[in-house]
Amino acid sequence: MRKVTSQAKSKPVTKPATKAPSRPALKSVPPPKVQPTKAGKAVHNVHPGLMSLLVPIDSLVIDPKNARSHDARNIKTIADSLAEHGQRKPLVVRESNRTVEAGNGGLAAMKTLGWTHCAALMCNDDEIAATKYAVRDNRTGDLSDWDVSKLADLVLDLRAAEIDFTALGFEDFEIEPILAFRRGFGDDGTTELDNIILPEQRVGLMFTRDQWDQLGTLLACKPTADEILKRLRGGK
Repeated sequence: MRKVTSQAKSKPVTKPATKAPSRPALKSVPPPKVQPTKAGKAVHNVHPGLMSLLVPIDSLVIDPKNARSHDARNIKTIADSLAEHGQRKPLVVRESNRTVEAGNGGLAAMKTLGWTHCAALMCNDDEIAATKYAVRDNRTGDLSDWDVSKLADLVLDLRAAEIDFTALGFEDFEIEPILAFRRGFGDDGTTELDNIILPEQRVGLMFTRDQWDQLGTLLACKPTADEILKRLRGGK
């Protein structure tokens, strides 16, 4: 007599639906450290991929015709980046007279760090070509703008990773207007403007320190938007 076993059909398992996160959290991963090197008199923090371009810093000349100024804050911001991340792109140098075409601020920052060597790309440019490249290199940065909404997201991401955004070259008076553009940065998930201005209707403004200092007094007078813009542009 044959024994017959029957197998019950298994029911499909239905997984509960889960909501996808609207924005993934930024993981705090420390950057790879490029340790300062001391080989004889060589002191630097140049990325290993640029070592073939290593030259003595004393052999390079800061461009006396450089039209881009670098104040103490700018030099410190560059120096902080070089100290943490290392030099990741070479200076551009006119080979005939060793004058820097691009990276004059970087060279000045390296000197404050006590570096003796850096990576430099030597170019066989005449004076006209060197000047054209230098102006273009500086001007291209001027022609780009911040996407304030995305920048606000980056501020919040880094804050969640316990990284101070002011360490990246921003000051508090510059960060607050950026965050004001971002919906839901307050503790209760809203801002004062949430009920009257839709996110797509908001305009992000970047202020100089002088403009920021006078903004509080200006707003106390309850001016119109046109009056605010006129005052910030230097009008009475």
